[in-house]
Amino acid sequence: MSVDCYYKANTKAKKSAPCDHNALRAGKHTQCCEPGDLCLTNGLCREETVNASSNYAWRYGCTDPTFQDPTCATAYCDGKPETKDQDLKLTWQCPEETTWCCSTGFPMSQEARTNRTNTTCCSMDNLLFKASPPVVFTTAAYFGSAFSIGTLFPSSSAAPNSSVPVSFSVTPTSTRSTVPASPSSSPSNLAIGLGAGLGSVAAIALSIGSFCIWRRRKRRTYSPRGATPVKELSDTGMTEASSAERAEMTGMDCRRKLTSPVSPVELWSPAEPQRMELPTAEKEGRVVGEMPGEEKGRLVAGEMDGRSRD
Repeated sequence: MSVDCYYKANTKAKKSAPCDHNALRAGKHTQCCEPGDLCLTNGLCREETVNASSNYAWRYGCTDPTFQDPTCATAYCDGKPETKDQDLKLTWQCPEETTWCCSTGFPMSQEARTNRTNTTCCSMDNLLFKASPPVVFTTAAYFGSAFSIGTLFPSSSAAPNSSVPVSFSVTPTSTRSTVPASPSSSPSNLAIGLGAGLGSVAAIALSIGSFCIWRRRKRRTYSPRGATPVKELSDTGMTEASSAERAEMTGMDCRRKLTSPVSPVELWSPAEPQRMELPTAEKEGRVVGEMPGEEKGRLVAGEMDGRSRD
């Protein structure tokens, strides 16, 4: 749900955001400031980055399109002829705490306003108006967002519905005021918040690192169920053969290869001549007679040599 801001009747302010979101939820109107600016309880606005020595504030408008609601701060500078053409009203706090004055003409640049106290208009009665002292109660933000001083710096000094006084101890124009602004946050709270955030990040990173190391060790020590462990063979009891033994083994192998598997055949020796009786048979009409022993021996020797007898 978007809420529009108006800096005058039926004229929308494009760069403004509502201040009091609780009032909007309750169906009420609230003042508007530029997003990120400090919302003051008197209906004015102030830049958060401006030094406290400057005594000015802005009147931006409100959420009432008719511009009749008291939160619109219509009593500030609207009835002044000198400021009727200004959409945004620049105001200055006078030395008297509840007295303010309207700036005439076009507003000077921010560089000219920063760290500078201006009370020139405080001497012009037609530009004066009454307003309560400046007190910061929240930060302007678009409706629905959670941007506020209380969200960024959770401390009791500046909650969305709390009040932080901003005292402009204004002196005449010839001198500069040195009034410290009420801080929107303390360094200790900021340090505690940053420390807690960094501690959480470090704890998460440490947990992730420990988990990775644990998984890596588990993978190294894991062995599948039923797997047979591999053992290295030991060289205990094994000796290398000497050169002589290797040579002897080689000769034995050669002799095994040269050994004939055929049984030895006893050859006929002429020293013991024997006569062998051959039977008489007829072949092709001829009668084969008995051979002498020597001829039979030669015949047998020739057959063994693989030669045929002449």
